[in-house]
Amino acid sequence: MTDSPDYIRPENKGYKKSKDSGSHSGPHLRPSDLKQAHIKNNAHGWLGLAAGLVVVIIAVVWLVVGLVDRVIMPLVVLSSVERQVPNLHHLSLEEADSICCLIGLELVRGRVRVDNRLPPGSVLDQFPVAGVSVKPGRRVEVITSGRERLIACPDAVGRSPREAMLMADSSGLVVVENHIRYSHSSRYPEGVVMVQRPLPMTGMMRGDELTLTVSLGPRPTETVAPELVGRRISEVGVILAKHNLRLGKVTRYPDSSVPSGTVISQSPEPGSPMKPGEKVNVSVTKEPVKGIKD
Repeated sequence: MTDSPDYIRPENKGYKKSKDSGSHSGPHLRPSDLKQAHIKNNAHGWLGLAAGLVVVIIAVVWLVVGLVDRVIMPLVVLSSVERQVPNLHHLSLEEADSICCLIGLELVRGRVRVDNRLPPGSVLDQFPVAGVSVKPGRRVEVITSGRERLIACPDAVGRSPREAMLMADSSGLVVVENHIRYSHSSRYPEGVVMVQRPLPMTGMMRGDELTLTVSLGPRPTETVAPELVGRRISEVGVILAKHNLRLGKVTRYPDSSVPSGTVISQSPEPGSPMKPGEKVNVSVTKEPVKGIKD
């Protein structure tokens, strides 16, 4: 047999002659064998993937079961338990809100009511009231305290008593007529306010009282009984104070001929010399009792 180039015969594909030894390198595999091997390898891969997927599904199921058992179910149970509304009276708004949050309730701030006894923002009232059982998340509305704005006391000095009373009324203050005082003054003319309490621009609350002292003019050099007959009893006190005298005994008589409360006689008589501080007695009319003749 002569030397010739290495080649593979058609009937012996898969065999290759070695240049060194002249022997073949391995067995020849047919296409059908390769296809079967590929199918077998794919089957093993799908089986491994399916097994892994089953393991993952089982792990997820166990995780979900544990989550439901340990987290979700306790929350469901807690959410169905009713809460008791706490007593929030006199607490600050911040304290009340913290307590409501701790037990799962929502605090809602309602209107503000003027109350000077407690610090601003304190709880005055609540709804629902304390002790009522409610569902979690229920709103608890509270009414809180607030301070009323201070009123600047008006300046009534130099005004007439009537003007001073109108100024006080427009500012929300009160002047009690029976509390007005009278005093002699060489500085202020008769019939004007000479002193007021509190002083002008003092901060006051609505409804507070403004007290006035009205001037009677200069003090008289001599004291005599003034003319009081025909005057209303409500005027007598001012007239006597102007003369440095005081009102004494008041006797009332039924008389329909003149308005009730009119002075019909006095003692001492008008013009009588008197000492400072002495009293003048007067007789005053009153309404007759029906069915009884004078």
